[in-house]
Amino acid sequence: MQKPAGYRDNNFNLLRFIAATLVVFGHSYPLSGNPVGELSVIGSLDITRIAVDIFFVISGFLVTGSLFARKNVIVFCQSRFLRIFPALAVVLLLTVFVLGPCFTSLPLPEYFRHPDTWRYLVTNGLFYDTQFTLPGVFEQLVYPNDVNSSLWTLPYEVKMYLILAVLGCLSYAGPRWLPEKQLANLVMLMAVSATACLIYTILLPRKSVEADTMDNLRFMSLFFIGGAMHIWRDKLRLNAAIVIIMLALIILLQQKIIQPPLIKPYKAFLISYSLFIAYIVIYLACIPAGFIRRFNQWGDYSYGIYIYAFPVQQTVSALHGASSPLLLFAMAFPVTLLFAIASWHWIEQPLLQYKKKSC
Repeated sequence: MQKPAGYRDNNFNLLRFIAATLVVFGHSYPLSGNPVGELSVIGSLDITRIAVDIFFVISGFLVTGSLFARKNVIVFCQSRFLRIFPALAVVLLLTVFVLGPCFTSLPLPEYFRHPDTWRYLVTNGLFYDTQFTLPGVFEQLVYPNDVNSSLWTLPYEVKMYLILAVLGCLSYAGPRWLPEKQLANLVMLMAVSATACLIYTILLPRKSVEADTMDNLRFMSLFFIGGAMHIWRDKLRLNAAIVIIMLALIILLQQKIIQPPLIKPYKAFLISYSLFIAYIVIYLACIPAGFIRRFNQWGDYSYGIYIYAFPVQQTVSALHGASSPLLLFAMAFPVTLLFAIASWHWIEQPLLQYKKKSC
C-alpha cells in the first residue's frame, strides 16, 4: 500500500495531457464523418467521455486541495478565474474575429451585425450555457456549423467551482459557521450524495433521465470523489492490486462474463465504472514514478489543447477535407499543440505566477 505522492511530485500534468489528446483523437471520428461507435473502448463509453471523466476527477482533487490550502474563498475564486477565463477569452476572440470572418458564408458586415456573433462571446464567456455556432461558419462540413463543441463541459466545471466556493464560505468567510473538519465531512457528503443519485439514475429506464441531469450528476460525483480523496489523502492507500481488480471487474461486467442478479449487466458495468474510475486515476497520477515525472518540466498544455483543438480540426476539414480520422488527427494535433504551448507560456503560466505573488 502506498500513500498519494507529494502535491508537486505527481503525474497530473501527464494524465491531463493524455486526456486532452484523447479528446482530440476522439473528435476526429465524427469530424471526419466516421461513426463514433468505432471508438468504444469500454462498453458504449468512447474515449472522449473517459477523457473528460479523468479531467473532472483530477480537477476535484486539485481544486479542493487549493481551497483547503488557501483557506480564503476570495483568493480561491480569483485563482479559478485566472486559471480558466483568460485563456478561454483569447480563444473566443480569435474564433469570433479571425476564424469566423475567414470561413463565414455571410458578407462581413452581415456577420458582425448578426446577434449570434456577439452572443457566442457572451454565452461562452460567462459559462452559463454553450453556443456552438457562428453565423455562416462551417456550414458545408461533414460535421456542419459546430465551431467548438469542446466548450460544453466548461459550464459544468465552473459550476463545481461555485459549489465548492459556497461550501468554503461556511468555514473561511463571514461568521465561519463550520470548523474546517466539518467542511471536509461536507465535501465527503457531497461525493456520497452525488454518487448515490448517479447510481439511482443509472438504474432508471434510460428514456426517463434527461442527458443534462445525468451529466450534472456524473460530473458532480467525479469532482467531489476527487475532492474527498484529496481531503483524506493521508489515510488513503493506493494499491496496484486494487486497481487491477477494479479494471478486471469493469471488463468482466462489460463483456457480460459476470452477470449480477436483479440488475442488467450494462447498468452494473456503468455503476462499477463510475465508482472505480476516480481511484484508478488518482493511482496513476500519484504512484508511477521515475522518468515519467520529467514531463512536469514541459508545462501543462492540456487546457490549451482542449479549447483549441475543435476549431483547429474544423479548419483543417474546411481547407483539406480530411475524411480519415487518423489523417485529421495527424494534421490537426501539431497545430493545436502549438496553440496550446503559446497559450501556456504567454497566458496561463504568467497568470499562475501572478496568482502566487498576489496570495
